[in-house]
Amino acid sequence: MKTLLASLFGIILATTSAQATFHLWQITQVYSDSTGTVQFIDLTNGNFDGQNLLMGHTITSNTNSYTFPNNLPFNTANHHFLIATPGYAAISGVPAPDYVLPSNNWFSVSGDTINYAGVNMLSFTTGQLPIDGVNSLNRAYNSTVLFVAENSPTNFAGATGRVPPPPPALLGNISTRAFVQTGNNVMIGGFIITGSAPIRVIVRAIGPSLVNHGITNPLLDPTLELHNGNGAVIAFNDNWMSAPNKQEIINSGLAPTSNLESAILMSLSPGNYTAIVRGVNNGTGIALVEAYDLDPTAGSKLGNISTRALVQTGDNVMIGGFIITGAGQKRVIARAIGPSLAQHGITNALLDPTLELHNGNGAVIAFNDNWKDSQQAEIQATGLAPVNDLESAIVATLAPGNYTAIVRGENNTIGVALVEVYGLN
Repeated sequence: MKTLLASLFGIILATTSAQATFHLWQITQVYSDSTGTVQFIDLTNGNFDGQNLLMGHTITSNTNSYTFPNNLPFNTANHHFLIATPGYAAISGVPAPDYVLPSNNWFSVSGDTINYAGVNMLSFTTGQLPIDGVNSLNRAYNSTVLFVAENSPTNFAGATGRVPPPPPALLGNISTRAFVQTGNNVMIGGFIITGSAPIRVIVRAIGPSLVNHGITNPLLDPTLELHNGNGAVIAFNDNWMSAPNKQEIINSGLAPTSNLESAILMSLSPGNYTAIVRGVNNGTGIALVEAYDLDPTAGSKLGNISTRALVQTGDNVMIGGFIITGAGQKRVIARAIGPSLAQHGITNALLDPTLELHNGNGAVIAFNDNWKDSQQAEIQATGLAPVNDLESAIVATLAPGNYTAIVRGENNTIGVALVEVYGLN
């Protein structure tokens, strides 16, 4: 009888020790890019088998919940399992997630609490979660100490890797809208190509089609000259349909919508370039000069844009636009230059320019009148501080998107000014 009871007790112990459950997994790594598109949660188990019964349990953020649709294999000791967004799952070469969440932005990058099945939580506050596309927020098993390290997702099968770093943020295209007159009051756009190899660029002079955007006095027939750093004319166009590479312009997807508008598409080596917009037969009106980088993956890039034009009032102020592409943030300085143009022979310079920086929604995100009023030390550290105290400058770190810099004269004064945007990193 004693032998029988001992045998039965041993069977009960063996059955209990082999019972499957779910509660010993812990969240040990959380990753997100800056947009919340690519996110993963990595959970780790200690030396415990039988932690496979996930089906029906949930993992939650402050705003979302996910119910596990199936279990894991029984042998879970020293394993990970990986939960990720569709944005992560779409990346080639990363460890395949064991579970794919229904949407991107599943947890907030500015602070959240991730709760696994009510038995393990990881909380972070604003600024704790890295969103540089390289690092993740980590902790060791059975530890509450958070630390930052390079992301290293690992799935249940043991595959490990990393989310590749995002492409650097770049000035993808640059444009300026202003009133084009004659003589010294034509519109002059300058840009710099940095790097070591040629890139394909399209430069456009847009006029007639601006009526579709509410402009009642557009430049009806703009011409476009492209000069190199020595001042030599390297290309000219009046109507883009007359360009010898018309089909290449069409293929770029950036052909002007009016046949009277101008475009030049060519390969340019690193250096300084100037695009001059005039009206045929000395015509005047509002025009847009633009430069687009057609080789965003090449080693050379558009480094900065500057445009000189006559700043008036109302719709005839000067508006510089630029687009930041990529996944990271881009540090830039925008400047509005006026009084110091007198040193370069401009007799009707804008004496006191102001500068507004708008985001893609049109909201003003920064304003400056005189550059020493704010950010003086930061502006000086760039090496690009204006030489006149009445000129304006703004240093900002900007996420990818569309931005606009508007130059006006203090108290509605008018004159020739220069708007510039430089990429700093």
